[in-house]
Amino acid sequence: SIDVPAAASAAHALAQLCDKCALAAMVVAQSGAVEAAVHVIRSRNAAAAHKRAREECWTLLHNIADANAVTHERLWSCAVVEDAIAVLTHSGTARDKRLRERIVAVLCALSYNGNNRQRLLPVVPLLVAELRSANAEPPRLSKGGARSAGGNGGSGSGGGFGGWS
Repeated sequence: SIDVPAAASAAHALAQLCDKCALAAMVVAQSGAVEAAVHVIRSRNAAAAHKRAREECWTLLHNIADANAVTHERLWSCAVVEDAIAVLTHSGTARDKRLRERIVAVLCALSYNGNNRQRLLPVVPLLVAELRSANAEPPRLSKGGARSAGGNGGSGSGGGFGGWS
């Protein structure tokens, strides 16, 4: 059984520690944190607390992967990419944009190492699907209201440069 609040807090703290610090990321990766994060990620409990813990674990894995090539092997050995593929292809994840962004960030961080690129080729169709789904979302309105096509105000749209017409 997972102590979910503790797992989420620990993953968050470790992710902060690893953020932009390669040495810390290497120490954390070697300490067993990757395996622990993978265990939380593989938990299938749908409760909100479990969801937050999984998100924090993906952030931790991203920060570890972002450090350097040394940490990448630990992620490969723990089958993190396979878990990422499983989550991205699961229909229940389709609406969870934040989780999907965190997972894609891990995959992108792994791709910085040229040796990983060939290993990541099976992920390409998933990333293309992510790109397409991002383009399918309707444009967001600014707080000022709808924007005119010209971007400089228009007929009382309230958008553009302070709503000038």
